[in-house]
Amino acid sequence: PSQELWARFQADCEAVANPDVGTPFRGVADAVDRLLPYHVFATEEGDDADVDETADGRGGGLLCSKRDAWQSMCVRKSTEFHGRLKRLRERVEKLEAAVWQPDRRRPEEGFMLHSACLVEARAAKQARNQE
Repeated sequence: PSQELWARFQADCEAVANPDVGTPFRGVADAVDRLLPYHVFATEEGDDADVDETADGRGGGLLCSKRDAWQSMCVRKSTEFHGRLKRLRERVEKLEAAVWQPDRRRPEEGFMLHSACLVEARAAKQARNQE
């Protein structure tokens, strides 16, 4: 195939590997535009349309194997997740830096000290009551 046709096939494989599942179809034209790239899972021969992928995971005559599309989607999702996790970590660190004051206890430290003092006070009161 020509370079232009091959580039179109690659773009269709990319579209299938990165579907927009969060946006409803806006109409028939949008549905056709978003579903048409799935032709890459079709074979050139109609008789081969129901044949499973071969043992090596490559589709028998498929333009884009389901395995390749799945791997591409998993890599993309893990990359997106890693980026999101990194941004969230940066936000937490920024918040901690803004809240943290070296001369003051953090709220959880104050809570733990308060809880320990309360336990001590109850034990002392119980000891006095037993005398």
